[in-house]
Amino acid sequence: MKTIILYFALVLGLAATALAQTKKTVKKSAATTKKAPATATTTRKAPAAKRSSTAVTKPQPASAQVRNNHRPVQSEPEASYKTALGVKFLWGIALTGKHFFSQKHGAEAIVRYHGYAGVGNDINLTLLYEYHRKFGQPAGLSWYLGGGAQAGNFTYKGIYNNPAAGNDSQMYYGVSGVAGLEYKFRSLPLAVSADWQPVFLLQDYSDRTGFAAENGGLGLKYTF
Repeated sequence: MKTIILYFALVLGLAATALAQTKKTVKKSAATTKKAPATATTTRKAPAAKRSSTAVTKPQPASAQVRNNHRPVQSEPEASYKTALGVKFLWGIALTGKHFFSQKHGAEAIVRYHGYAGVGNDINLTLLYEYHRKFGQPAGLSWYLGGGAQAGNFTYKGIYNNPAAGNDSQMYYGVSGVAGLEYKFRSLPLAVSADWQPVFLLQDYSDRTGFAAENGGLGLKYTF
């Protein structure tokens, strides 16, 4: 009988111990569950922090960055003057005028006189378009290429002047090219040049076509 009572007492003690252990576990789980909303609240606030961070690091538009970080760079114009008047000599003597319509594009008009001893006198007008580009060094030095037209009149004299034979004077015209160099002085309103202006004559003073190389020369111009 005592053995049975001791057995039941041992079983009841083990059951009570297990029950107490179970209650502690339930209480800890309940406490953990109650604290969970605070974590959830922290989690809900996270997007606000992200939005604030995004607002701070929001990139500026490309146009705004260009305005803030870069100043416009003004390129040096190719032409260092607008208009020039001067003289040119080598094959005769010529009056010349040049005008730039833009930084690299200009036009030149040349009136030339050339006398041939014992033969006659030649006077012509050449109109040229010229494309200019500067060299790097020295400053003020540029090259130019272009083309245009030429027309003139050759007047015979001496034994070659025979109006009866139609040799008193002859008109001629052709297509002209130009290649040259020009230097503009930085401290003076002067420019010097050297060029060659070959011409293909569609009609010369002998009523023929042909190539004429004796055009161009050395020039000195006053610049405006």
